Amino acid sequence: MTDGTGLQAWLVPVFVTAGIILVETVVWLVAGRRRPARPAGTLADRRAQTIALGLLVLLALAVAGMASLGPNLADQLASVIAALLGGVSAFLTYLSYKSTVDAKAARAKPADADRPPPS
Repeated sequence: MTDGTGLQAWLVPVFVTAGIILVETVVWLVAGRRRPARPAGTLADRRAQTIALGLLVLLALAVAGMASLGPNLADQLASVIAALLGGVSAFLTYLSYKSTVDAKAARAKPADADRPPPS
């Protein structure tokens, strides 16, 4: 990679992250129209996922905006933002896992389990 113009090594993760976000957004839009809505978790979980995804997008855009800062400062800032992106991604993964486990538990729960025992 050269010092002048062109693609620098520290920009590769920025473009990969932006690409993943764009692909996931398109998949979400297309898949949401083709299949019925899956049983959602609680409203608070869905809001937390939406907020975390928005934060993930904003952080990725901040990394992309650092291109004008130069490689030294941008490298330092990218390390900090990468740690934040990792934390938000882990949180989203946890919420997704929790939602899947809750949906499986709801499907496996027999209908008689809701009734109180006879007196």
